[in-house]
Amino acid sequence: MDARFRACLARRGARFLSLIAIGSLGAAMLFGEDRPRNLPAREWLLMACFPVAHVAGLILAWKREVAGALLGTAAIAAFYSIHLALGEGMPGGFFLVFLLPCILFLTSHVAWRRLRARAA
Repeated sequence: MDARFRACLARRGARFLSLIAIGSLGAAMLFGEDRPRNLPAREWLLMACFPVAHVAGLILAWKREVAGALLGTAAIAAFYSIHLALGEGMPGGFFLVFLLPCILFLTSHVAWRRLRARAA
């Protein structure tokens, strides 16, 4: 596999996984047991980080890979931090699965940047 193919694969994989993440989070928000209107204020705070800010980061990453990936990663980190600060303990590792598109967006950016540096 050449470097261009790997860079393209990382970008397409990140975009595909971001669509799956956005779709699954949207479905959970619309059809889940706890509708957003029935949640207490502390849950709204957590929802501002995950899924709202995380989805915003994934959407942004389609245009600006680094900024979007960092926003998505920071949103999950904030979600874990707030969850711990509220005294609810450590949330499950399920949420970390949603970091995969962010990691692939960053990988794609680095791979394309290296290709451009080699060509120059």
